[in-house]
Amino acid sequence: MSSNAAAGAALLDWIKLFPIEADISNLNDLADGTVICKLLLDIDYYAFHEDISKITPSEQWVVRFQNLKKIHKALVHYYTSSLQRRAPTSSKYAPDLLAIAREGSQRELIKLIKLVVIVAIESERREHYITQIQKLSSTSQNEFMLVIDQMMKLDEDNADDVDKHVLHTYGPSFSSFLGNTPGQLFHANRRYCMDTSSETEFQMEEEISRLVTEKESLENEHKQLLDRFNKSQSANEELRAEIQHLQDRLTDGPVSSTAQSKADMVLQIQLDQLQADVHKMEDTISERDATIAGNENTIKLLNRKVEDLTRASDHVEKLKDDLDTARHTVEKLRKEQNVMQHYKKKLESMPELEKRLKFLEEENTTMQRENVQMEEAIRSNTGDKKLIGTYKKQIERYEAEHAELLKEKQRLELENASMREVVAGAEGQRSKDTEHIQTLEVKVQELENGLIGQASESIQGDLDSEMNFRGVTKTDLKLRINKLERENQQLKETGLKSADSVVLQNLLEDKEKARHRLEQDVLITNSDKLALEAELASFKHGGEIDEGSPIVIQLRKNIEERDRIIQETRKQLDDRPPLSVSTGDASINRLINEKDELQRTIAELKDTLLDSEKGNGELKATLAAIGGSREGSYGELEKRVLQLQDKLEDRREKAIKLREHIKKQNTSIKELQDELDTAKTSGGAGKKGGPAYETLVAQKETLMKEMDLMTSAWYDITSRLQSNTVTLGRRKEAPVSWLGKQRQAVANFPVSQPSIILGIAQLAWRS
Repeated sequence: MSSNAAAGAALLDWIKLFPIEADISNLNDLADGTVICKLLLDIDYYAFHEDISKITPSEQWVVRFQNLKKIHKALVHYYTSSLQRRAPTSSKYAPDLLAIAREGSQRELIKLIKLVVIVAIESERREHYITQIQKLSSTSQNEFMLVIDQMMKLDEDNADDVDKHVLHTYGPSFSSFLGNTPGQLFHANRRYCMDTSSETEFQMEEEISRLVTEKESLENEHKQLLDRFNKSQSANEELRAEIQHLQDRLTDGPVSSTAQSKADMVLQIQLDQLQADVHKMEDTISERDATIAGNENTIKLLNRKVEDLTRASDHVEKLKDDLDTARHTVEKLRKEQNVMQHYKKKLESMPELEKRLKFLEEENTTMQRENVQMEEAIRSNTGDKKLIGTYKKQIERYEAEHAELLKEKQRLELENASMREVVAGAEGQRSKDTEHIQTLEVKVQELENGLIGQASESIQGDLDSEMNFRGVTKTDLKLRINKLERENQQLKETGLKSADSVVLQNLLEDKEKARHRLEQDVLITNSDKLALEAELASFKHGGEIDEGSPIVIQLRKNIEERDRIIQETRKQLDDRPPLSVSTGDASINRLINEKDELQRTIAELKDTLLDSEKGNGELKATLAAIGGSREGSYGELEKRVLQLQDKLEDRREKAIKLREHIKKQNTSIKELQDELDTAKTSGGAGKKGGPAYETLVAQKETLMKEMDLMTSAWYDITSRLQSNTVTLGRRKEAPVSWLGKQRQAVANFPVSQPSIILGIAQLAWRS
């Protein structure tokens, strides 16, 4: 009894951990089945919702009994369908639902809750409930573990009991058919169904239908017996109440006479008869209970048999699916065998691959020749580098001129502001002096003429008499008029000054915006210049060539164009007769004439530049036009910066094209390398020394040499251009004056750039 109490306390503590809204103080609160229903819904809502969703609390034991029956039925169904186990059917472990409903038996309640515990720890949320068990006290945890062990051991004993019952029910013939081994009844039945699946499918369906009908008839009979049992139970209770009433009357009534004693004897006889009837009814009820229990066990066994047959049919379907899968695998293997034969045929056609290799070798030799010609053309091409150096010098010169112009602008603005302040002060002092002189002259005239008489002239009533009467003289009025005129003039000047300041402020903002825009353009040009210098530095130090840079692309185009020109020139030279001395002299004279024309053009440009410098000096003499001239110089600088940006974009596009061409060369090299590796793997170790392998290796080495030669040619070109630029810059000392700087800039410009020279001349003229 103490063990049951400890187990009940542990189970009660475990139930209190569930998130359900129920006030539970002892196990008797679970007798109506509502709390157990909430526990099952928390464990697996979808499995128990349909079976126990209509359970309602009630105080009548009949309603409680029906609720507990629904719960027990749902538990048994979950055991067999989800857990693949057998619910306990012996009286030792199966709960007595009637005792729970009528008397609230804690012992039977513990049996029912044990079934709920096994369902919880075997469900999909087992980890959650195991964690809840760990939250219990050590004593409760020990009792809980004993309950779990007891229920786990029950499964094996229950399986053996069921096998014995089936053996007893179906006779020794069925046992001998299974090898006289009752413990292997289920497995033998399954093997028998698997071996004779094709013959017994129809029999299984008939057996299942027969068992279902038998089950329904037994359930109906069970309901009838239950109704009769309830009626007999109510009659028994009424008889007991009547017997109790009669006993109370016998004990309370006094014995007065013999007639009354006779009546008591009659009542005693009737009481004995009623007690005998009660005992008979109790025996009948016990027999009916036993019959009901036997029918329930039979129903459970039949359900088990139906489930076994269902599993056997499912296994047969699974075997059919496996057979279909095996057939599909066989078809797949056949297809793979066909593919293998196809590849074998391809391997046999190796001579075609050898022809392909020969063709690639010929193509490789052609590419080598082209690369050699390109290297020679790269070595002879130095014009682009000179242009880059010239652009760098121009940008530096423009930056210096821009800085000088900004300084000059700031200085002139400060001088203009100071001069305006001085002029404004002088004009104010001049107006004050003029007013003071006028005032003094008026006072002198008044002193010379004397004061006007008061009495005689006051009678006339004119303006002078009125003024004299009030004590105001003409001098005072003139002073007041002059003061008012001065204030009016001051107000006018103040308004004009504010308007001028607004105009000047707007002009200043426009100048600042133009200056900011020009600075942004100069910064962009400097960034492009730095990027080009970084590329040149990487080429000088032997870094990796950017295959997609516009310079490399342009160089390759130039090389191809030079190769074409060289070939055409060679053809022309081959076709032409031998050159005589007269034709050579004529060509020399023609070149000399072209040189003289170019020198005359340079002299004219220098004269134009000198004229522009003179005009610039005249413009600098006038400070009033400084804003417009500076604005024009900014516009020219902006145009020049835009031109440089366009040229940089062209260079960048050319470099991108060159990078793409080099990438194509690399892809072709990789393809050749892949073909070489394929030839290695297919030819085996014995063919490594063959001619095809050696040819591919030689081709690879040639391509690597080609890349090295291209890198060295590029480095050679950049070094030559850099050395030429340095030589040109160091021929003479840099001039200090502005005119000397302009002359040097014109002299350093190449003859093929007349538009740039004219642009610089115009810029100098405007500035």
